[in-house]
Amino acid sequence: MNGHALPDEAFEKQRRHKRKPVLWSARVDTGTLCAECIILDLSMGGAKLKAQSDAKVHQAVTLVIDRFGA
Repeated sequence: MNGHALPDEAFEKQRRHKRKPVLWSARVDTGTLCAECIILDLSMGGAKLKAQSDAKVHQAVTLVIDRFGA
């Protein structure tokens, strides 16, 4: 190792909100489509999802988490 941060490590240091790894089921609602997904990590500023359906870039969605609501 040359002492340089890996790209993922450098990106993590720039985040405004710390991400928490989770494994929760949820739904993504686009207004016209509601698709099941899995939340992989969560922060006050966003979430990383795994879903079979793709949303368009910058498309507004509502994340519905059964334990918390929309």
